[in-house]
Amino acid sequence: MVRFLLILAALLITACSRQQAAAPAPAAVVAPAFQSVDALVASPALLKTLRGRCKADYQSVGEAQCSAVSEATRRVFLGGGTPYTPHAVAQAGASAVSAPTRGASR
Repeated sequence: MVRFLLILAALLITACSRQQAAAPAPAAVVAPAFQSVDALVASPALLKTLRGRCKADYQSVGEAQCSAVSEATRRVFLGGGTPYTPHAVAQAGASAVSAPTRGASR
């Protein structure tokens, strides 16, 4: 029984040391160039890719790039927006119909 435990311990140590030796060295990660909002609006595929990357790992993509992605998504979704109209819009037929008065004789 002791012999079995010694063999098992030796195998565990050997297996653990192989995993540590086989681990690849971290490579230098080169970040792609910053994409502007206008470039992202013009390229829906790139916008979709970067939106997924921002959702998966915000820290590695960067705050500035993810902010540009969210602004581009907003522009694509909302477009130019509806301009503000400060005056009241008249309803069709509102002036032709008058409100009935109470107590009026027929």
